Amino acid sequence: MYRKIMTLICLFCLCFSCSAYAERMAIGEKSDRTDYTAYMNVSIPDPSSSTAMLLFRAKDIDLLGYGLSYYEVGFEKSSKLTFRKFYTGYFRTYTVTLQSVDVNTTASEKKISVDAIGNTFKIYLDGEQVIDYTDNGTYNNEVTLIPSNLTGDIGYRVDGSAQILSYGAEDYNTNDTH
Repeated sequence: MYRKIMTLICLFCLCFSCSAYAERMAIGEKSDRTDYTAYMNVSIPDPSSSTAMLLFRAKDIDLLGYGLSYYEVGFEKSSKLTFRKFYTGYFRTYTVTLQSVDVNTTASEKKISVDAIGNTFKIYLDGEQVIDYTDNGTYNNEVTLIPSNLTGDIGYRVDGSAQILSYGAEDYNTNDTH
């Protein structure tokens, strides 16, 4: 009897939390390229209550698939464009905010693109470069154990009113206009 009650309580909590949060995450385009441009066209009417993040260089850390590492850039319940590195393994999860910038945009449809060239990232919002970052493995003046990803898949993470219109990757082209 106790086990049945606990199971029902857990199912209720799981259903309630899923419907309240409803985050969607997808890793869709496979990529083993080292230099490419990843992009996402998104509709995000209210950045203060929604999340729209472009994930790139996403990969499993170990052979058993117990870890995941990726970079992400976009809006997370804020009008700031945020660039992060995420790593989760057996016992630890690291999220490092690499850079965050205020952007002055009122358009609900946005294009976020990233030139990933080796360990250097040039990030564009609606065709205008807003971040130029080189990942040398040092964060806040200390070296961490977060591995650098030089290849990996493309995807997204959204919730709230945000909707992905399109996303993907292309070979890096120095003449691209984003």
